[in-house]
Amino acid sequence: MFPRIIVQQEALFILEEAGIRYHSYTNGLFTANSVEATSALIHRSVHAGSRIFTNMFVEDAAVDPDTGAIQGVVVNWAPVNRQQMHVDPLVFTARAVVDATGHPAYIVQTVFSKNPQLSHLHPQGVPGERSLAAQEGERLTVVHTGKVAHQAFMCAVWLPMG
Repeated sequence: MFPRIIVQQEALFILEEAGIRYHSYTNGLFTANSVEATSALIHRSVHAGSRIFTNMFVEDAAVDPDTGAIQGVVVNWAPVNRQQMHVDPLVFTARAVVDATGHPAYIVQTVFSKNPQLSHLHPQGVPGERSLAAQEGERLTVVHTGKVAHQAFMCAVWLPMG
């Protein structure tokens, strides 16, 4: 939708490493072509071994009932969800799960709501989205990126309440 992205100076190394062209905008901000940036990052990720699945959604996480370790994700096809069809999901096991779903922190939220025995890991819960405060949101995204459970990490736009 938007032909340009804004990148802070602290993140320029990512663009440079991926060979993405950028231009100075103002006060430590830079612009880059959004299509070039996205496709370059996807290309490098796939060549490094990532697998990208399209037209799917995560409906749950696979959790070890004894240890609470997140063992993977439970997925289904997006049309199945959209049409409210009853189709058994698939489980993708993983050595680590990263929740990058943005404001809702959907995977982490689902894990904590369905597994109350894990609530001690984040007693304040997962508050979700708040009103826009872009600079504070960017700062807190970095602060709150990290481990949320054994084998589970979150890099959501997550602003703690209070």
